[in-house]
Order: sequence, then structure tokens, then C-alpha cells
Amino acid sequence: MLKRLTCCLSLLLLLSATAAAQQGRGPSTAEERAKAVRLARELENDPLGESAGPSRAWLIEFVKTVPDIDVVICSSLLAELFKTKESYAVELSIQPVFSETAFVIEHPESAKDLTAVLVAGVKGTLRAYESILKTEPKARHGFLDGLIEKRDKDQLESWVAETAKVACTAERKVIR
Repeated sequence: MLKRLTCCLSLLLLLSATAAAQQGRGPSTAEERAKAVRLARELENDPLGESAGPSRAWLIEFVKTVPDIDVVICSSLLAELFKTKESYAVELSIQPVFSETAFVIEHPESAKDLTAVLVAGVKGTLRAYESILKTEPKARHGFLDGLIEKRDKDQLESWVAETAKVACTAERKVIR
């Protein structure tokens, strides 16, 4: 329970990040970017591992303070997860931010492509979800199972694009 509360509080802090957090901070270093990608991928592959908490904390601080990487938050894409705290919903709810960060670092030429960035976030969340199911098969979310079906039928990108167009434009937050 404490772990989930910490994750919720971290997400709230991330969402309320301001330019003041960046004062005195220079651009990210190559080492920081490499670490961000590594940690994001580790969280996709082992979201419940021993190092998951510290990894999330480091990534949240990185995303909040680094001035040269913009991360889009569109909570409407995974809104179903916010309706429950069961089955690792909190851990999965923040994963898009980390997966998007890794995508933007690895594909700077696509950083302004909102759909590509959001798809990367959703796909990273689905990888984390599937990783959880390997050890916790009862931790199912019908909503995420539906997104996996869309992904497997090559319909995920169009779903994200349409959902983002309708639901994300008003609420979209860019963290930098």
C-alpha cells in the first residue's frame, strides 16, 4: 500500500512540474539519456522488481527537471486504469511517461509526432502489463487486454490517434 501511495504521489508531483524545477539545470547529458532509456525499458520488462521504485523516482525527477526533453501526458488514453487501484494500476498508469521519454530520446526526429510518442507510451505500458501477467496472472485488466488485441491486429496506432484527437487536446500537458 505504501508503495502505491508513493507512486501516486510521485505521479501527482510529475503532473505539477513547473519551469521553476528547471532553473539552473542544463540540458540532459548523454549518460542521463542512456540511463533514462535503460530504466524505462527495465520497468517495461520488470515493473515489480526490486529496483522499480528507485527507478521510477529517478525517472520522475529526470522528466521534471530536464529542459531539453518534452514528454506529453494524456491521461485519457489509459483513463480506465485511474478508476481502480487494483492489479498494479498505479504502476501501469505512470509507465507511459517513462516509455515516451525513452522513445523521444531514441527517436528525436519523431519527438514532435504526437501520435508516435503516445503510441510508444501505450506500447510500453502494454509491455509492462504483460510482464506483470507472467508472474501475476490474476492481475488482468479487461481494458488493457482490449488494447493488446488492438495492438496485435495493428489497430493500436489508429485508436491512439483518434482517442488523442478527441480526448487529449484539451487536457494535454507537456512536461519539461
